[in-house]
Amino acid sequence: MFAALRRDTALTLKELWGALRSREGLVLVFAAALFGLYRVAYRNPALKELLRDLYRFGHHRAFRDQVSAVVFFGLVPLLLVLLVHRADPRRMMGLRLPDRRWLWITAVAALAVVALAPLWAQLDPIASGYPLLKPARSPGPTFWHWQLVALSGVAATELMLRGYLLFGLEERFGAQAVLIQVIPYVLIHTRRPEGAVWLALVAGLGLGSLSWASRSVWPAVIVHVVGALALDRWLVYGGW
Repeated sequence: MFAALRRDTALTLKELWGALRSREGLVLVFAAALFGLYRVAYRNPALKELLRDLYRFGHHRAFRDQVSAVVFFGLVPLLLVLLVHRADPRRMMGLRLPDRRWLWITAVAALAVVALAPLWAQLDPIASGYPLLKPARSPGPTFWHWQLVALSGVAATELMLRGYLLFGLEERFGAQAVLIQVIPYVLIHTRRPEGAVWLALVAGLGLGSLSWASRSVWPAVIVHVVGALALDRWLVYGGW
């Protein structure tokens, strides 16, 4: 019995090691590590003090959240693709430009999310929780300064999920990679205002499908950035 158990354990470990050595295994491990580092970083007191010295709102949790996203969801995955995977980021992260026909589809999708912004703004948890940076919840320069930071974090999140994770897993999982990348996206939004989780589920499926079909992350980046800006602006300025 013990001999069979050792044999089965050795076989399992061998299979696990083989999985970890594959590109998809590395993508999953790195993605898990980056999400962990992202969470640790934005809660780190040292980062709080550093950003406080650099920017007057740097000590706010929302600000640290977006800065951490830019680093661990945008810059680090790009370096991993170049230095560890030794792959073309245009292919492995979807950084190639889409075909021209997708420009029109992207424009229509962006207009759709802009049109839906007033409806999302009617949801009480959303209305009371956005913009995420409380000092930016009134018209003025602070609002627009925050948008530069927040939208950079949004773009970096797209590069991570609809870029690195989606295209890094596609050869092994095919279209199922669209479903896989939704999971961490929804989990991120469990810390956001109530109701954001359900929007994240719908948006994650939609943006993932858009990236998958267009073979590019840029349509998802554009739609997400436009939608996030439209929602915040409507909530703060009460219209267009």
